[in-house]
Amino acid sequence: MVCLNKISVEFNSTDANGIHHYNYTLTDESGTLMQGSQKVIVDYRLPRRVNGLAHWEVTSTDNAGWESEKAVSTQEIMYGQDEECGLAPFITIISPNYGYSKAVPYTFKVGSAEDSQCRYSLLPSANWTSMLRLSTIDNRVHTAPPFSYDKTIVYVKCNDTTNAMMHSKAFNIGVDATAPVIIATLNPLRLKIPCVQLL
Repeated sequence: MVCLNKISVEFNSTDANGIHHYNYTLTDESGTLMQGSQKVIVDYRLPRRVNGLAHWEVTSTDNAGWESEKAVSTQEIMYGQDEECGLAPFITIISPNYGYSKAVPYTFKVGSAEDSQCRYSLLPSANWTSMLRLSTIDNRVHTAPPFSYDKTIVYVKCNDTTNAMMHSKAFNIGVDATAPVIIATLNPLRLKIPCVQLL
């Protein structure tokens, strides 16, 4: 899982005399993301969000100077939501209140912590280009056309234009047309009966 576009990768290889370093290249559908030479672990901040699948090309060089054959692998980069990365929420829901409306139609509105362009989808795997735009005036409050969904999950992505970061958040929303009903239940185990000692 990638947080704040930071990626950490550990390379492993077998050699009787030990590995001196690894040469690596990471690319995606838009080109090269990073390349370099490292001992074992790479901690790197990607210059942009990964577009599509990520492709690794890695070779290792042992202490004698022998270079291995090139290893090639493909992986899907999973981006964590802010809370999963131990951060404060970047995207918060403004309307409907706590995600639920009393009636339809209702307004779906979110706020972003920094100036952003935001989009939404009902599909969890939707990419940025296929998502619908949320309108905004100040780049901090983002609004969708009126919703009539009884119950659904809305997936929101916001492109933080200040820090060139992409943030994502899923919201459970729906309609609650009934008021709560209070039911009082007496729990005898919670009653405290004073004890009187006679002298």
